[in-house]
Amino acid sequence: MIISPVRLAHGLALGTLALLGLAACNSTDGDPFAPTPTPTPAPAATPTPAPGATPTPTPGAPTPTPAPGSFTPTPAPGAANDCANLALFQVGSKWTLNYQITGLQTGTSVSTAEITQSTTFAGHSALETKVDTTTTYTGLPAATTSVKSYSALQSGNVVETYGNVAAITSPLAGTITSTYTPPFLNRIWTLAVGESYSYQYNSVSVTQLTGLPDTTASSNVAGTVKYLGKESVSVPAGTFNTCKFELVSGTTTTTEWFTTSGLAARTTTVDPQGTLTLSLTSGTVNGAALQ
Repeated sequence: MIISPVRLAHGLALGTLALLGLAACNSTDGDPFAPTPTPTPAPAATPTPAPGATPTPTPGAPTPTPAPGSFTPTPAPGAANDCANLALFQVGSKWTLNYQITGLQTGTSVSTAEITQSTTFAGHSALETKVDTTTTYTGLPAATTSVKSYSALQSGNVVETYGNVAAITSPLAGTITSTYTPPFLNRIWTLAVGESYSYQYNSVSVTQLTGLPDTTASSNVAGTVKYLGKESVSVPAGTFNTCKFELVSGTTTTTEWFTTSGLAARTTTVDPQGTLTLSLTSGTVNGAALQ
């Protein structure tokens, strides 16, 4: 499971508000950890903290039973694997992430996530991860999204993502279904310090919103991800030893600091419109605080 729930919800929230003429900016950031191409008419749908895989479960956290037939991963070589969390690839795993939003916009993001089942999406066997997020920007109405993403952990701790379905409940109701061809391959947990990889895929998004005509859009998504190394980062939730990654996609640069729980303590996105930062205020994985 690799979806970045907060930044994905951020993009969807901005897109929904833009439809009402309320958005103060558009988000076009990409994400190596949970690619969410821009569905039209939403200005962007990109994901936030991305779960990964870890050699040891979070201390004190219950260990869910792997789904029948699921792949049992082995820690891959590369320093970035220190911040992976294998528990995030098991049916029944749950996490919560609360963020403070600063920069181009200010506000809060509150999300809950769970790997709900083994299923299929676009002909692929996958784990379904459901993420519910409420994003509130200062001076704007709260935007609520519910996103189901579809991924599978492959050999060598490479995560393959096939797409997602976003259900929007407010301020407009509807769905955005995105399918990736070829599937997006997330290789961040295989990188050593200074190593990078590039990705490219096509996304077809079908948008259905109440009161608006259905739209179908196709977009090419490409970028380069680099592992910058270990770094201590302080956020409202505390100080964490993290693995730092940088994504460059077009004119947008996204930097993300992953804790050893496999989720992000901080995400900063810089594009021509300005800088947006998400800082963790609190979070849990299977009932235990992020490490």
